[in-house]
Amino acid sequence: MPKERTTLAWDAENEEVRRLFTLSPDDLYFLRPIRADAQRLYRALVLLWARVERVLLAETVVSQD
Repeated sequence: MPKERTTLAWDAENEEVRRLFTLSPDDLYFLRPIRADAQRLYRALVLLWARVERVLLAETVVSQD
């Protein structure tokens, strides 16, 4: 069976992907007071997830119209 792969809308937009998955200086300022590395990593991942989730939901709404 041949492999068929669907590409995401933002696969070709490397700069957009880099922007979404890079912590901003404001993000780092927010994470600075957290002492435990595991907790800091968890919060950083939640920040990134929320940012990407918002973009994906916006694309879904636009594509349904």
